[in-house]
Amino acid sequence: MGCQNITHTATRADSLISTHTHTHTQNYFLVFLRLIAILFLFFLLFFSLSLSHTPVL
Repeated sequence: MGCQNITHTATRADSLISTHTHTHTQNYFLVFLRLIAILFLFFLLFFSLSLSHTPVL
């Protein structure tokens, strides 16, 4: 369920970003921000999973 929540928020942010792209001047900047947001969401998911499992090194 956590994965579905994260993908839902990512697609929601993606649709919000795509609706605001009226000019193509900031296209690369928006793609860059989108990649950073997706990487940040995956990092949060991995961090929460590692905290919940508490692996022994």
